[in-house]
Amino acid sequence: MAGSAGGGDCVALRDDLARARIALGASRIGYASLITLFRMAGGMVDLVTLGPQAPQELVVQAVADGTTAILIILPMTFGLFLPKMCIEHFYPGFAKLNRRS
Repeated sequence: MAGSAGGGDCVALRDDLARARIALGASRIGYASLITLFRMAGGMVDLVTLGPQAPQELVVQAVADGTTAILIILPMTFGLFLPKMCIEHFYPGFAKLNRRS
């Protein structure tokens, strides 16, 4: 009996670790998009500071960082709001039940 209880605990621990890894992965993606936004902002500040003497590579890097941030944030936004909007549209009673609790 003790062996089966230990096995169940291992399965529960594995499931908890898998859920934590998924949550951590999503937070890492969000952090990466924030970092690329800061890199883009830094590139824009450098462009303003250098003016006409700014190298073309700086412009390309700032645009690439901005594009990367948008391509990360946009799917995350759809992944959060689209399911919520679909649930509220197709199951209006479910949304009302959640607001009461």
